[in-house]
Amino acid sequence: MKLANVSIDFESIYYYVDTMGLPHADQDKDYHRVVHRYLDLFAQTGVKATFFLVGNDIRSGKLDPPVLREMAAAGHELANHTMTHPHNLSYLSRERKEQEIVSNQRLIEDITGQRVVGFRAPCFDVDEVILDILLDQGYSYDSSVYPCYLKQVQELGYYLLCRGKYRSSGNWRYSFAPGDPYRPDSSLHRRGTKDILEIPIAMTPYLRLPFYSTVHFALGEGFLNFCYAALRSRRAFTYELHSIDLADYEGDRLGELYPGIERHPSMKHSLQAKTAMLRQAFMRFHRDYQLVTMKDMAERLKRR
Repeated sequence: MKLANVSIDFESIYYYVDTMGLPHADQDKDYHRVVHRYLDLFAQTGVKATFFLVGNDIRSGKLDPPVLREMAAAGHELANHTMTHPHNLSYLSRERKEQEIVSNQRLIEDITGQRVVGFRAPCFDVDEVILDILLDQGYSYDSSVYPCYLKQVQELGYYLLCRGKYRSSGNWRYSFAPGDPYRPDSSLHRRGTKDILEIPIAMTPYLRLPFYSTVHFALGEGFLNFCYAALRSRRAFTYELHSIDLADYEGDRLGELYPGIERHPSMKHSLQAKTAMLRQAFMRFHRDYQLVTMKDMAERLKRR
């Protein structure tokens, strides 16, 4: 049985504002609303997802302990997306990288009792030092490598979208990493024998067109369908979402709180249209794959 996963980079809306270089203060007031939209959608479609959480959202009360326990009780996996969501994570010192990973890990574990075994770097900016830290901490998998041939072109696009602020998405060599889940070598873009699984961001075979929600909201459902027809040959993949994907531009008053956020591709569509598009995508995944958490995917693939 082929395996698929739905994963969400679940950071508060302010982090998208910061990433885009918009000069606004943090004004997230009702972040739980987005959590429950996802939980409702997953309950309706039979998806057990993996949420990559930011520790500062928990410490600040945007995600309080009862909501985290509700997510875990529904069968979803809670994974690590660093403590403060720093941009250009790979440029930080080893000590700071370890602090970002370990402090958030302990925070989630203390609240939920659920062991944290997975990590995704903000903006996919992973490196070999981070991988070594994950190995030292006993992680089962990382899901940060972005194996897209056009990665540097996309970084330029981010540079323009983010008003001249550089956002690294990992070493250029990772463009040529395997497209399927793999055990990495000492160099993260090569297959090896390390006791951790790399689950890369999904790309179509051959052309390596990115397959995740931001691209699909930017280019439309037709592009999603075209890419999925090619992707179905993969033995396993994760479909990456973002918390902003189920934010409501009008209903959540995002235009008032964060002028300029309408440039984000997810803001081009109504909440109803986005929910319908994702629901249809999940049902298609169900027909071709067994949908599991990323933790379950990693455990099964490592046994093969």
